[in-house]
Amino acid sequence: LTLTNYLTEDMTVKFGGEFLKTGLRETYTAPDSTIFTTNLNENLASAFAESSIYLSRKFVARVGLRFENSTILNQKSLAPRLSLAYKVSDHGQFSFAYGDFYQTPINEQLRYNNKINFEKAHHFMLNYQLIKDTRTFRVEGYYKKYDNLVKYDAETPWLSDNSGDGYARGFDVFYRDKGGMLNKADFWISYSFLDTKRNWRAYPEEATPRFASK
Repeated sequence: LTLTNYLTEDMTVKFGGEFLKTGLRETYTAPDSTIFTTNLNENLASAFAESSIYLSRKFVARVGLRFENSTILNQKSLAPRLSLAYKVSDHGQFSFAYGDFYQTPINEQLRYNNKINFEKAHHFMLNYQLIKDTRTFRVEGYYKKYDNLVKYDAETPWLSDNSGDGYARGFDVFYRDKGGMLNKADFWISYSFLDTKRNWRAYPEEATPRFASK
């Protein structure tokens, strides 16, 4: 649920909330006939507020705050968000964004131990965008720092803790032309670069995750 209040021509406030209910029930019979059961129930409630403030005709700020409560972790989080945008011309603008994000560990980890905490990420992004006639050009650089990642030994996953960390950094470049350079043709070109490493889960040291490549 999201509600928006237009306080003035230069300031709007958006607020609302979310509720997510999930469950996992599992029964496993080992080769020696030992039965293991898993019963995980999560009620994740969140509330957020965000304000857009036009400081001038060229400069706008957006400030936000998000609160989350996890019943399965018995943990609460408070995440600030901030973005700034400055219009440098009739067609181009720079923008900067910062935000904290929290994530509940995956079920494969919670089935062994639900006394762990949220995993956390800090996001920093710098963006330039130019939109003129049929053309769009955008370049964005980012850095993400990960804290409180779940870490454990492969032989004793029930002894997990939040001692892991990591990072991701890179940039994206995007260009699109819709019917300008090539009459009636729409084409785009993009390039992405990613460098990321994490010291988490059963990794013996900081390394690039299997789902990513440089």
